Amino acid sequence: MAITRELGISRNAVRVKLGNTVPGDDECYSMSQVSTALNEDSNNGPLYQAKLKTEEQRGKLLELKVDRFKGSLVDMDDMRQGMSQLIIIWKQMIMGSSLAANEKKDLLTEMSRVPVELDRISNEQAKEFGDPRKKQESEVEDDE
Repeated sequence: MAITRELGISRNAVRVKLGNTVPGDDECYSMSQVSTALNEDSNNGPLYQAKLKTEEQRGKLLELKVDRFKGSLVDMDDMRQGMSQLIIIWKQMIMGSSLAANEKKDLLTEMSRVPVELDRISNEQAKEFGDPRKKQESEVEDDE
């Protein structure tokens, strides 16, 4: 049974699942017979579980692509890089301006909130789309 090597399951497990299934004239089981037998218990069948996992991953990827296309999801690393470059330019402009010292300080303080806000947005996206790394980071922050 070459199918056992291909699926990574034991020959005995396949025989048990096939049970009373009658092989074809060539004494071999068809792919349809094997597939049906392995998926009879739809919650535990190895083919069903593999197919389910693949479909869930495809669905998540498609959803992310659609959201990015719509503009409702942005790549946070790209956003951080772009914003840090802008912040440097803005800081230089503020420091070189004729504003009073307290006005410069107020503007710089407000600008310092940008990275914090980007992190908040990133954590919200992680919670929505299930990035476990981001979830852990946000849970640690919530505990503090």
